Parts: sequence; C-alpha cells; structure tokens
Amino acid sequence: MKLKVILIAFITIFLTNCKSSQFDAKPPFSISSATYNDWVGGQEGVSGIRLVFNLNSKQTIKFLKVYFNKREAILETKEKEGITTLIGNISTSTIGNSNLVMDVDPKKEINNEIPETNFPFDLKEKEAVLSYLEKGVTKFHKVKNIKKTDTGYYQ
Repeated sequence: MKLKVILIAFITIFLTNCKSSQFDAKPPFSISSATYNDWVGGQEGVSGIRLVFNLNSKQTIKFLKVYFNKREAILETKEKEGITTLIGNISTSTIGNSNLVMDVDPKKEINNEIPETNFPFDLKEKEAVLSYLEKGVTKFHKVKNIKKTDTGYYQ
C-alpha cells in the first residue's frame, strides 16, 4: 500500500514538473510592461484584442506568436531606442462568418457551430505565452499579470 502511494506521488510530481518545464523561466529578454485592450472597429462585427509587450534585450530574437485568451496571433516587432515592442492583434470579428448568427435572442443562435479549439496552453485570464526562436529552437515564455487598458474605438 505504501509503495502505491509513493509511486502515485512520484508520478504526479514528475508530470507536474514536465508540464511547467515547457516554459523558459530565464528567457534572453526581460519584459518591462505588458498590456492588452479590446478594440472595436467602425463597422458592426469588427473587433479584436491588441497585446503590447515592451522588452529589453541585448540580443536579436525572432519572435513568432503570442497565445492569449484561447487564441493566437503572429507578433509584429518594432525597435526604438533600445526597446523592443511586440504587438499582437487577435481578431474577434464576427463579420465575414456568414454562418454565424448573432442576435439578442439566444434561441436564434442555437444552430451556431462551436469552433474547434486546439489551444496548446492552459492559461489564466491575464496570462499569455510568447513563442520565439533561440539558436534554431522554438521556446515559450509565460507572461503573467498582463494589465488591461481602455477599449479602443475606431471609425
């Protein structure tokens, strides 16, 4: 009986460590600020989420994607005065999806298809994951406590 308990505890600890080791705890950059905001376009159904990360880095890093809110986006990199800014725009637009019914009456939305999600990370509300290349290897860094800023309205 004791052997079973010890074996189960060992397996649990091992699996937990494997899950957390997918993130790089000491990336080759430091994040000075991380924010996100919802935005709404000038047309009905056009909306999204904009993520902005300001980094300090002594080396050139190729950033790939940001994973946030069960969605992903390609990162755009901008350099200015030694500060690297990463911008990720995630579309939440409903325009262009002619099969999607949006209505005040939820009964009219019952036939909407549930989108398939194959999201690779289990993240909390204000967490994101940055993917980047280091020496040809794709690595991941989890960013916590991303600050939400005011919604942007565009015409």
